[in-house]
Amino acid sequence: MSTSTNAQHQAIISILEQDHIHPDIFKSSLNLQGKLSIAFPSHTACAGETIERVVTKDIPSLVYRPFVAGGEGLKGSDRFTL
Repeated sequence: MSTSTNAQHQAIISILEQDHIHPDIFKSSLNLQGKLSIAFPSHTACAGETIERVVTKDIPSLVYRPFVAGGEGLKGSDRFTL
């Protein structure tokens, strides 16, 4: 993990700890590097894109794909609530 990525990771962990999200729920060694895709029935969102309400009124599907398979971090079968 790069220095800036590690700093961002530690910042996220600090915020979660402040909000009393316990390590047994969200372990501090968790690697969050990956791609989150948000797809509405009529459109797949891109980073930084503004989407009209008519597109976002339908329930989207969310897919997280970790950059590194296996090892320490998320697996394709891990589930989280957004």
